[in-house]
Amino acid sequence: AEAGELEPPSIGLALTLERLGFPLGRMKTGTPPRLDGSTIDWDVLEKQETESPYMPFSFMNADTRYDETDGAQSGAGGLVHCAKTYTNEETHKVVNEHKHLLPDYDGLDGAGNGPRYCPSIVKKLERFPDRPGHMVWLEPEGLSTDLVYPNGLSGPFPIEIQQKLLRTIKGLEKVEIVRPG
Repeated sequence: AEAGELEPPSIGLALTLERLGFPLGRMKTGTPPRLDGSTIDWDVLEKQETESPYMPFSFMNADTRYDETDGAQSGAGGLVHCAKTYTNEETHKVVNEHKHLLPDYDGLDGAGNGPRYCPSIVKKLERFPDRPGHMVWLEPEGLSTDLVYPNGLSGPFPIEIQQKLLRTIKGLEKVEIVRPG
């Protein structure tokens, strides 16, 4: 799918699996919204530079070279850098005031069936109520897109609450959502 477009659901695959007798279900993912990177104030954020020298993830890139003088990766048009920011008391206030709007998941006393590795912002606030903030990694999704993944902000709030929540965070005061979570 193009940046900003949603992929259609894989209904045909689900129907085929069901026909073959596989049990089907929905997972609670709570994926964060995708942000327009051109609306983020990158200058006020703490940058996480790519490791130097970087190591490719694949042996297929063994011949790729890193030019440490200008940060460009030969043959790929540049490296992507992430940045980090933090939630704060205002963010936590928005989350707590609106958590009643979250869906009630079936099973497990409302906890739903979902991944264990990335708790939602609501769960972070419940588990660590004394923390003044939680880290949010802003991860550009590629070299040829402005889409940014705000890692650490999962939670299926209505879009207007997602926007309100995001704009309480340093560097995201003017951010625009491309695709809601």
